[in-house]
Amino acid sequence: MFPVIHAALAAQQHSAAEREKARRREEEESMTGYGADETSGQWQFKIVRGTFKTAQQVEAVQQEQGEYGWILVEIFDQHRIRFKRHVSETSKDQYREGNPYATLSKASGPGCGAAMVLLAVVVGGMYCWLC
Repeated sequence: MFPVIHAALAAQQHSAAEREKARRREEEESMTGYGADETSGQWQFKIVRGTFKTAQQVEAVQQEQGEYGWILVEIFDQHRIRFKRHVSETSKDQYREGNPYATLSKASGPGCGAAMVLLAVVVGGMYCWLC
């Protein structure tokens, strides 16, 4: 492929990815209409990212976040869930293990990318073993 064409395609793909990121940020900011009691400073909010394709994965992330006092607010899509918790829960954080502000779920399980990497390693290992 010609370098000029390749550079133009890369720039176009980068631009599209940036537009998608901006769209998701806007969606995250505007999707939930908070009440006056929620914006008065008594609540904390966060969006947890991961793979939440099954009810079991959603339940697992709710349990994971519930240990830190987080309550499910809404599910954006299969990769983003919004939680909230009362600020009084922060006083208990010193007695809890882990990071209560982590935004990447350990409970969601591996995504498609991780499964593909694992498959490539297994197939590569089998190929080396057979040769």
